[in-house]
Amino acid sequence: QPTFVVYYGFGFFGSFLSSLMSNSAAVALMLPITLPMAEMMQMSPESVAMLAPMTTSFIMLVIGCPPTIIAYSAGYFSQMQFMKIAIPWCLALLLICTLSVMVYWPLIGFVK
Repeated sequence: QPTFVVYYGFGFFGSFLSSLMSNSAAVALMLPITLPMAEMMQMSPESVAMLAPMTTSFIMLVIGCPPTIIAYSAGYFSQMQFMKIAIPWCLALLLICTLSVMVYWPLIGFVK
């Protein structure tokens, strides 16, 4: 299995969920699904557990975070303008997190 795609998919799943609900609720919903999947695929559950809170912090939609809603309410940008910036930024951050899981974390001894 392509490990990169699985980690990225888990991250995207968490980021998408947190755009629709609170970050805490997204992690609470995500981990019972992704941790057993990681174990079945012989991937590091530690990495998946650490990746979940990181990726649920990325914001793709205005409704994803109260500070974003406050800034949006000032009226200086539209939801579409926000999404044009936030979605590519979120995907780039997911890429950085996924590469960190696969390259950096083993170097510092977090995962085997």
